[in-house]
Amino acid sequence: MVKQIAVVGPHGCGKTALIQRYVKQRFSESYCGTVISDTTLDSMNNIIWDTPGNTRFQHDVDKIIEKSKGIILCFSPSDSNSFNQAWAMIGHYEKPVVMAATKTDIEPFYIRDEWSSEARNRNAKIISTAASTGKGISQVFREILDVVDEEDISLKTLSEQLGSCINYGASYVI
Repeated sequence: MVKQIAVVGPHGCGKTALIQRYVKQRFSESYCGTVISDTTLDSMNNIIWDTPGNTRFQHDVDKIIEKSKGIILCFSPSDSNSFNQAWAMIGHYEKPVVMAATKTDIEPFYIRDEWSSEARNRNAKIISTAASTGKGISQVFREILDVVDEEDISLKTLSEQLGSCINYGASYVI
């Protein structure tokens, strides 16, 4: 039994750093934008999809969101457009969402009233995170994993899921 989570958000908001801190307990200062989707397994063999933030890859992001059972929606609270861009990326999908306000160790953590209202309307919780320090990372993943359904995925299905990364041009990382 596994859970599938998509980590979605605008370009440069810290999605990959969030995943790496959660799965490998490490943080790298170097930055390389995610151009192709990547799949990682956590310690419980849950599937975590890292998605590109560039809107030209939205078709691939949509396919990953369709496969996932829940979404960690990342945004930079210091970028006034980041919050709205994040919501636009997940569009009409009705899946559980937990929001990660990223980089709060180096950027101001101020959540506007309209953001809080929008998150409440969509039953999403906003959690302050910092991949460099680990702040809030476990909480974000615990919150989303607690509300998504497990799937009985056979090895064949898992192989197909992970093999579909090749169709997206992605790699599989443990």
